[in-house]
Amino acid sequence: MSIKTSLFYTVFTLHLLVGGFIAFTGILPYRPFYSSIIVLALLPLFSLPINKITKFHLFYSALIIVSSIYNGGGLNSLIVGLRIPIISYTMYLVIDGYFKNSDGDLNSVIKWIALFQLPVVLFQFLFYPTLSGFSSIDIDFLDFRFGTFFVKSDPVMSTFLLLVIILILFAEKKFDKWNIIVLIASSLSIILADSRVSQLALFVVLGFFLIIHSTFKQKIYGLTSILIFFLIFSMAGYATQLQEQLIVIYNQITFQSGINMETFKTGGYSRGAAILYFLSEPLKVIGDGPGVYTNPLVGEMELGLNGEYLKAYAELGILGLLTSITGILVIIFSKLKQTSSSYLIVLIFLLLAITSDIYNDASLMFVFYLMVYIIVNSQKKLPKRLWLKKN
Repeated sequence: MSIKTSLFYTVFTLHLLVGGFIAFTGILPYRPFYSSIIVLALLPLFSLPINKITKFHLFYSALIIVSSIYNGGGLNSLIVGLRIPIISYTMYLVIDGYFKNSDGDLNSVIKWIALFQLPVVLFQFLFYPTLSGFSSIDIDFLDFRFGTFFVKSDPVMSTFLLLVIILILFAEKKFDKWNIIVLIASSLSIILADSRVSQLALFVVLGFFLIIHSTFKQKIYGLTSILIFFLIFSMAGYATQLQEQLIVIYNQITFQSGINMETFKTGGYSRGAAILYFLSEPLKVIGDGPGVYTNPLVGEMELGLNGEYLKAYAELGILGLLTSITGILVIIFSKLKQTSSSYLIVLIFLLLAITSDIYNDASLMFVFYLMVYIIVNSQKKLPKRLWLKKN
């Protein structure tokens, strides 16, 4: 086994299987970005591909350096800022290096991991009061449904499951009993995890499949299943709660929830207040500099900037915001042709960027690159189609 392959399986295991357990028990000091440090230490083993993804990360890094210099930031500002493209790019190198040197089919492994999330999340959901007492870090009830992923990373788990669903519905297009079980288990895990943006994305993905890509028989089965689900939900007395959840989701994605300016100015999350705050100021072209409002090295926040869009705009201005959005498109469309699966992946990550710092999350970027490559390879196996674009 080559060093690149061994590195891939090490990072794969940390992000998808044991990282959460290690952090939960505290048996070892661990954070997802440690995997980037490992890759950086082995960087001489990699030949950096000159492609659109590499060029995007170079441009992002250059923008961070220019913003830091322009705003008079020091070495700390550069370190805080450059960690973002470094984390994203090192995860890309791990995935790209593995798939260039291996013909291994990871689809079955991925599906087993997806299936395993349901019993784990259900166990975490039911026994939170007991389990939380054994945790080495404070985790509230809503963040405790992280499956086998890193603690407080239910959005990462939900994103992984969403991409597995897209893999089955739009790439493999196989609807045997095994795939149906994985689809059902993955959907239930997303609902239990209570990541509202992921729940919205789930309904969009399933609805798009039923309306556009399913056969008449599949439409009947799907609509019947949805009707039965809502009837059971209503009979159990959860109809009002479901309506409230939908309202919360809408308020989140439209930045209308939690408008508390005082909370925002003291480092607390309040997206609505953040929008009003920046609208009241002149347009930021190149931002106020990386790390000026947040310092992840010490865990302090001057302003409650939550989500990729808000942080990118505050630190790097409108150029940073546009670069952040462009990066999602570059990563996906440089590998996948413009198909239903690629458009849905774009939608998922554009929604996720509202509430998550996507490029700064090593686990999320690893899942992102991993599933894009797996979907590419699965689509290549379909007859009379060529899906992997050359860079």
